[in-house]
Amino acid sequence: MDRFEQSIAAIEAAINELHDEAMTAADAYWDGVTAHEKRGTGLDSRSSLELSCSKRGNNLLIQWKGVKWYGPTNKRTRIRVAIARDKEALTYPDKSLKQYAKDWEWEMVKETELIMQSIRRQNHHLVRAIMSIRNAKQVRRAADGKLEKLQAQAS
Repeated sequence: MDRFEQSIAAIEAAINELHDEAMTAADAYWDGVTAHEKRGTGLDSRSSLELSCSKRGNNLLIQWKGVKWYGPTNKRTRIRVAIARDKEALTYPDKSLKQYAKDWEWEMVKETELIMQSIRRQNHHLVRAIMSIRNAKQVRRAADGKLEKLQAQAS
């Protein structure tokens, strides 16, 4: 394994650690929501937000979705609604989350989103680092090829 591959492997290990960190934060949020929902009754005790964390390749997908309920009380249907994220800041604006968050869960949502924002930003930079290393590897291969041609012509 060359030094480029070693660097990529180290960065991928860091991304895996970030994923574990995100899952821990998401589990803590869901534990809080579940505990509240078990204590309460009625629709006001149920959260209208969903948090999901997944990993595709080296990309971490940490998303909030809003939940809207339709239909009569005994046959309610749940529809998930995408919440717009600020692409530059890699965060969900408080205003967007506040639309779906209940008063009892707002502090948990803010705290969890702060953790997730940091994880998203770190992941963004780590993925860019892998891309840079792969580009450096291509530059090295191209330079080695040109050097071999030059040496072959000289002899």
